[in-house]
Amino acid sequence: MGRFLVEAQVMAALVGIPQPEAARIEQRFLTRSEKDAGRIEVTPYRSIQKCAEAVRNQRVTAICIWLRAFDPAELVSFIGDVRVTHPFISFCLVGTTDDLNQLRGIHKGWQQRFRHYFKIYSDDGTFDAYVDVVRDLFVADAIKMRALGHYQTLPGGMVKFVPQAPAGFWIQGWFSVGSAITGAGFGALLTFLLSKG
Repeated sequence: MGRFLVEAQVMAALVGIPQPEAARIEQRFLTRSEKDAGRIEVTPYRSIQKCAEAVRNQRVTAICIWLRAFDPAELVSFIGDVRVTHPFISFCLVGTTDDLNQLRGIHKGWQQRFRHYFKIYSDDGTFDAYVDVVRDLFVADAIKMRALGHYQTLPGGMVKFVPQAPAGFWIQGWFSVGSAITGAGFGALLTFLLSKG
């Protein structure tokens, strides 16, 4: 499992986030300690279109998006498209407490979905703490995906996991096969001896 921790990589996109908040998020995302798992890269995007292109080119694993920077219909369309084509990309909504609680202009169905998304409240006194928690959640998602394997998906398609097949997988597999053969052999021998009994 230690290998998965080291190999996990988060490629975070900061979409439409104003400079003071974007700089603070980037600084906290990139602050590392010796005990940190994986690596984080941060790329700011001014437009949804540029971020969507990066998603298509598999240069994004997590997205922080400023709620008020985009028209609600454009925002929901972007998030919906990414959810269909790349369902394992993590999202975090960033905005003021009022914006994130009210979700003005956003359809009620999406309001319900957004209630479960990661959030960073820009006007809250604990902004840095929210950023640190989201950073850790993004890293945890990256570790989970690294441990489970790669995924392949097409627009509207099913998700297919492709196992990573670490060395432990093969060792466990050979022991399972050996145990099955040994168990079958002993079972047949025991049945034979009992029938002659």
